[in-house]
Amino acid sequence: FADITVQMVNILAAKSDSNSLDGWDIFLEPEMENITNSDWTAFPEAIAAGYNTAYNVLKSNGVPLRDTIYSNKSDRPNLEEYEIESIEISGLYRLSESFIKKELNLNVDEHFSWDNIKTGMNRLYSLKLIRFFWIDFAKGAEGKIKLKIEIKEENLTRMGIGGYYANTMGNNIYIAYEMVGRLQQSEVITLEGYLGNYYNGISAKLRLPRLLNWPIFNQLSFTSDQRKYNPLKLSKAFHNTNSLSYDLGLLFDHNMILLGDIKYKRASFDIDSINTGENFRTFSIGLSYNFETLDDLFFPTNGTSISIQYHFNNTVNVNQRDDVIDYNIFNINIENHNNILNNKFILSQRYKTVFTLSGSIPTIPIIEKTRLDLTRTTLGLFDENLYGLHHSRLELILKYNIVSDLFSYTSFILGKTWNKRSEITFKSLDWDGLDKGAEFGLYYPTIIGPILLTYSTDKFFKDQFRLSIGHIF
Repeated sequence: FADITVQMVNILAAKSDSNSLDGWDIFLEPEMENITNSDWTAFPEAIAAGYNTAYNVLKSNGVPLRDTIYSNKSDRPNLEEYEIESIEISGLYRLSESFIKKELNLNVDEHFSWDNIKTGMNRLYSLKLIRFFWIDFAKGAEGKIKLKIEIKEENLTRMGIGGYYANTMGNNIYIAYEMVGRLQQSEVITLEGYLGNYYNGISAKLRLPRLLNWPIFNQLSFTSDQRKYNPLKLSKAFHNTNSLSYDLGLLFDHNMILLGDIKYKRASFDIDSINTGENFRTFSIGLSYNFETLDDLFFPTNGTSISIQYHFNNTVNVNQRDDVIDYNIFNINIENHNNILNNKFILSQRYKTVFTLSGSIPTIPIIEKTRLDLTRTTLGLFDENLYGLHHSRLELILKYNIVSDLFSYTSFILGKTWNKRSEITFKSLDWDGLDKGAEFGLYYPTIIGPILLTYSTDKFFKDQFRLSIGHIF
């Protein structure tokens, strides 16, 4: 979580005219108002630890950050009415309040104004920096309405509306209906409903094929997702997924829901069935070839991607751990992406070459109810020049599982990153659903760069140890 947060904040903090981070703020989810507050009853401890780690790392690197964001809603004016609370673009990155004020000319302290929203969104869209966005409205600290709109070249194609109630105990209600489509193109119907602590609901998606486009493109997709997930009561957690998809295409121009305009060759066939409840079973088979050019928001790509996958897992009576866990996986992934993006906000070049060969061996009994499962070995070569920072790494990842009364996942990463960061990382993660969780870290600047030493334990990832030497950015 810390790594993800640091990367997210780094992207958010990048100014339009330079790589300077002066004057930018961390943007947290509304419930994560005060990252110095130790009371995280509404969120898993792992997320809280990750955000705190990211905050400390950024502070230690001299990034000027406010200690709290939206810490006292009662001090802000006009709380009797709904007001803009945040804007999320591309479903990935959220804009900070300072960005909304400075770059989009939106005054978040005033009541919601369609004129302000349209002005800011038009500016972003004219620069081809936006495909769709979320708007959160807040009434006090407990009521929310979320509106999602997607912008395409021709017309407005996607809109969903939902609301939820949240408090410090993590109770929430979220109901959304969404219908997406264009004439002679794919129709997508999404129905979601959530009630309870985080996850307790139903989700369904139906995608019908575009029948009248040429060259030929056939697409069939059905997804049924019934989930109940309570981070405070892990014994009741389950996640059921049923998915069937078929995709056959030649060179065509297709506007995908999440990625924007794409021109690519694609041939793929995927079957996936997952049930992670009392009985865990998963089956996946896939064959795909992609030669793609993505006109996406932050990560346009050119290149080739080849993937062959077989995955089967059968676990019965997970809680009792009495039966042998069958686990087979075979995966070959080759991708080569060259990215060049040049606009007002970002100057970057990215070159990535990744080769992945994965395999498995039968589970080996070690002692009673304990087995060794070697699941994946990855060799990757990364060469990136992103936001003016050169990043090269040769990475070898060994992963293995020791399955017993608790689930353990361990990975070893040995990498060398030139110019900005050097690190050797070892992580040991296991999950037994009992520990509350804690994180301990040591960060010390030296001549060769800062040293970051981190150890964490929590209910999700019980043990985590990290040593980092080098520059974070």
